[in-house]
Amino acid sequence: MGSTYVRAAGLAAAVVVAVFVARANAASDAVSGLAADHLVTNSAPSLHWDAYGGAVGYRVVRDRVFLGTVTTTSFTDTSLASSGVHTYRVRAVRADGTHSDPASVEVTYDTEAPASITDRLSGDRLTSGRPTIVWPTVRDAGPAGIKQYNIRRDGVFIASVPADRLSFTDDNVGDGTYTYMVRAEDRAGNRAASFSPEAVITVDRTPPAAPTGLAANAASGTVTLSWQGAENGSDVRGYRILRDGQAVGSVSDTNFTDTPPAGSHSYTVVAVDAAGNVSKPSSAVSATVGTPGTTGGGAGATGVSLVTGNDQSAGMKTRWPDAKIISITLRWSQLEPSRGQFFWGNLDASLRDAAARHYQVIVRILAGCNTPSWAYTDPRNPVHSVYIIPTDDGYGLKTGVNVPVPWDPDLLVLYKEMMSGVADHLQGSDGAGGRLADHVYMIPVAMATSFGSEMVTNFGHGTWAGTYNGTYSSAWNRNAINQAAWLKAAPSGATTADKLASMRQADTQAWLASIDAQESILQPTGIMSSVAYGFAFNSFDTAKAVEAAEVPKYRDRLMTMFTDLQPKVYADGSLGPWGAWCPGCDALMKAAIADGGPVGFQTAVSMMKTPARIETATNAAIATYHPRFIETAGCVVEADYGYFFTSADNVQLRLAALAGGV
Repeated sequence: MGSTYVRAAGLAAAVVVAVFVARANAASDAVSGLAADHLVTNSAPSLHWDAYGGAVGYRVVRDRVFLGTVTTTSFTDTSLASSGVHTYRVRAVRADGTHSDPASVEVTYDTEAPASITDRLSGDRLTSGRPTIVWPTVRDAGPAGIKQYNIRRDGVFIASVPADRLSFTDDNVGDGTYTYMVRAEDRAGNRAASFSPEAVITVDRTPPAAPTGLAANAASGTVTLSWQGAENGSDVRGYRILRDGQAVGSVSDTNFTDTPPAGSHSYTVVAVDAAGNVSKPSSAVSATVGTPGTTGGGAGATGVSLVTGNDQSAGMKTRWPDAKIISITLRWSQLEPSRGQFFWGNLDASLRDAAARHYQVIVRILAGCNTPSWAYTDPRNPVHSVYIIPTDDGYGLKTGVNVPVPWDPDLLVLYKEMMSGVADHLQGSDGAGGRLADHVYMIPVAMATSFGSEMVTNFGHGTWAGTYNGTYSSAWNRNAINQAAWLKAAPSGATTADKLASMRQADTQAWLASIDAQESILQPTGIMSSVAYGFAFNSFDTAKAVEAAEVPKYRDRLMTMFTDLQPKVYADGSLGPWGAWCPGCDALMKAAIADGGPVGFQTAVSMMKTPARIETATNAAIATYHPRFIETAGCVVEADYGYFFTSADNVQLRLAALAGGV
């Protein structure tokens, strides 16, 4: 009995001790300190951990596959062959054959190199500033993801930029010719098989010599200038003429005819080389004209504009002879059917008719889906595009359309070339002793648009019937499909909100760049620009940012416009204030006025159904905004012609009075 009691008591004690030890080990039973030398790697993953008390070995498992048992506190997985994210588990093996709890760590193993860049690097090949290269996004075939882009200059590594940057500006070179290449590298250290094609960029910051021998001859209200070409001017591409310190024209030869306001004027000429370097001005000469010259309507003209959907104004002027302004529509694809080759078509006929019948022409050059198809395959500046379904029912399009990505730097290069071609052409003769430019009221900025010359770059709403990506549907969801297409072109961002924000920011920068470019090109012609504001990527932020930056800068040279701005139409048919229809639009118009810029708008034809409504709405608009001009359609004018043009207090006279009687 006693012996049995003692053994039972001893067994109970042993059980108690075993339970106690098990409980003591439970809180720290796993191997501690498990880590990988590199959590993202392209070499055999190497693990290490802290020693486990009492262990006789360590059992290593990858993705539930047993790899082996080691007696050291490290392990290198030389058998791993497949790229991916792998989970390693390590257990300590005790002397009695039992195992500890597992410790785990994830390792991304990636031996797949990113794709090589095969597209030509974008950017100017001749510059007076800093060389800049731009490349497309590279996708990494493996799981690591792109870490950076490595740049070589003349075969020597000079910099790396993070994955969210697709451009590089070299701040550390002087004049000379340099070769640049780019190669992607992922987070595992894999590099693309080859560098991009070479981009050869010449930096030339040396200005040409100043022109000499400038002479001026004034006669019949014009001033004819001539000069000698710049010495050693083999790289000179043209000359810029300044009247009283302001640019008034540019030419490629060595003579220029100016039609200045009456009075005495001082002229100088500067030479401009292919890189954009500007010489010192020539010696100044003076000229005096006794009668006012013929100048374009531009910032001075005012009145009622009639809008037409084609590139001819003569028919509209015949039908509405009292109109001072007629708006014509050109498509970039029609105007420049191949790079640098222009078709002036009815533009010249319209402007010469305007010269003969004394009116002004608004020249709308539609970009967006009207960008020429060659722009997307141009060997020097290929523009990236987004394929979307139409967002403007007014076009009546039944197939999807390509729209250029507004922030593509190659688009700005081509837009500047096109606008320079237009500006140079408009300096030509109108056949009546003046320039074609004298009869252009304004040219709206069109580069950063989807469907024409307005800021509306969004996803659309409602349904659309047509063929998209080869499939016909009578109920495509515009917003969902177009948003998905645009998000793929987002400059950066991991979430939808981030991508939308990056697109709005990039779109804003594209608008600022295109306005600045157009203004620098048009200023010598005397033609002003305009921006038709709207909601870009479903936000009004771009409109506000552009107005705040550009209107104070250009003031009377930049018209602020809205299409279909209208009073609020209440349920009973009565009209409320304009600001109630779109408070944001109303606030922006008033901000532009406060910043010194003129404003104008198209009337909303859909609500202009009776003379009473036409007059109520237009009177309220004039009183609210003091617009420079009001644009409307022929059907509206026909319904109330006297009110607009011929009555004693017609709209055209009232607009002129607001502008100071011009």
